[in-house]
Amino acid sequence: ISDTAAALAAVNAAALANATTVLATGTTNAADAAALYAVDHAATFTTISDTALALLTTTPVNATALGHATTLTVTGTTTAAQATTLYGDNNAVTFTEISGTAAALAAVNATALAHATTVLATGTTNAADAAALYAVDTAATFTEISDTAAALAAVNAAALAHATTVLATGTTNAADAAALYAVDAAATFTEISDTAAALAAVNAAALAN
Repeated sequence: ISDTAAALAAVNAAALANATTVLATGTTNAADAAALYAVDHAATFTTISDTALALLTTTPVNATALGHATTLTVTGTTTAAQATTLYGDNNAVTFTEISGTAAALAAVNATALAHATTVLATGTTNAADAAALYAVDTAATFTEISDTAAALAAVNAAALAHATTVLATGTTNAADAAALYAVDAAATFTEISDTAAALAAVNAAALAN
């Protein structure tokens, strides 16, 4: 028996139980998927698509139902914890965006992160957490990476380039400023301090930042 989830949910449960296959075609939202699963636990779905909040909380869909979807698409913004749960339910799940702290994101399965169009580390990320997340997902983006210049210079240049803001905190000497500027020309500094001779050797753009 094959139709939309809403149409199938209106069919007598005994009739559905007598079918070898019950397939909800098209795109099914969380509410309709939950309703059909309540009538027939063996129902399968072409696509279930909704926000993580809807799928897990507002109109929670049973994990078995999510696993019965050929395609599971999570729209909107998904937290690291929600992404982990949904990936456990269906490891083919895809996400519009997974967003959280870098530390939280680094704990998410690398395949789940790879299934997201956007992975965004929010808030302020230190150098170690940025490096850890980049090791898991080289496409991850960051709101801000902030640490000492020496620590930041050790982070992969591509990771720094994926940050809206890179800020070297504390007091940075000329050598560390030059090293960080070589990795990320857009990096900003709280303070660069050294002898005049040492500072004169630093790129003028780095000093201006």
